[in-house]
Amino acid sequence: MSTPTGMAASMRGLPVLERTPVETPHLIKAEAQSRLIARGRSCATFSGPSGSGKTTAAITVADSMACRFIYCDLIIHAGAGAVLRHAFSELYPGRPHGRLRLDDLKREIIDRLVEDDIGIIADEVHRAQLQALLMLAMLWSGVARRRGHGFPLMTVGVSARDVVDRVPELATRSQIKVAFDLLHGQQLRDVLHRLSPRCANTDWSLLRAVDATYGRGNLSHWTLLIDMLEGVGAPQGSAVTVADVRAALDALGHDPVGLPDA
Repeated sequence: MSTPTGMAASMRGLPVLERTPVETPHLIKAEAQSRLIARGRSCATFSGPSGSGKTTAAITVADSMACRFIYCDLIIHAGAGAVLRHAFSELYPGRPHGRLRLDDLKREIIDRLVEDDIGIIADEVHRAQLQALLMLAMLWSGVARRRGHGFPLMTVGVSARDVVDRVPELATRSQIKVAFDLLHGQQLRDVLHRLSPRCANTDWSLLRAVDATYGRGNLSHWTLLIDMLEGVGAPQGSAVTVADVRAALDALGHDPVGLPDA
C-alpha cells in the first residue's frame, strides 16, 4: 500500500507521515475495512489509546482510496463552528470566510462535497464537543440527500466509539468500528522487528525491559526511541545495547530505571 509522503501527501490533503507505516494487527484490520468505507461512502470509527496507531491507520487507509481527503484535527472543546471553519479552509484554501454565517459555511461545504469525491478524517474527536460530531453527521446527511449517498468519514480518537455513540445521528451511520490497543508480547516483538533491523537483532529480554520502563506497548514511544537509536552512529543492523538505550533515554529526558546493568 502506498503511503502519504512529501508532495503527494499535501496534494491529497493528508498529513505527511514521518516514516512508512509498519504493519500492525490493527492496521491490517483497518485496511481490510477500507473497501467497505469507500464502496458505501460510509462512516468509520477508529478508537483506542494514544500511541496505538489510530491516526496513522486512518491516513494510510485514506491514501489507499481513489477520493481525496481533508484532515481536521479537532481542538479542545471544538464545536460545530470549528468543524465548519476548518473544513471550509481545507476545501476553499485562501478564501476568506470570517463574515460567513455558519449556515452559509455548511451549505458551501456540502456543495463542494457533492460536486467532488472528497472524504473527511476528523481526528481527536474525544476533545471536541458533541455539537462538533453532530455537525459532521449533518454534513454527511446533507450530502446523502443530494446525491443518494454520503462521503467517507473517519472519526478518530482515544474514546471515539463512546463519543460517537452519544450522537445517535452519527452512531447509526458508523457501522465500521476498528478498535486499537497497545502492543504486548509477540505482537510487540513482531512490530519492533519490522520497525528496525537493530531491534530484529536484539535479544528480546532487553527489548522487553525497555518496554517495561519506557515503551509501554505504545507505538509512538517506540518509534521515537528507535529514531534515537538509529541516530547514534552504530552500524546498521547491529544489536541494540544497554548503553545505547541508556543514552537514548537520557536524550529523551527519561530515567532508565529498570534496565539491566549490561
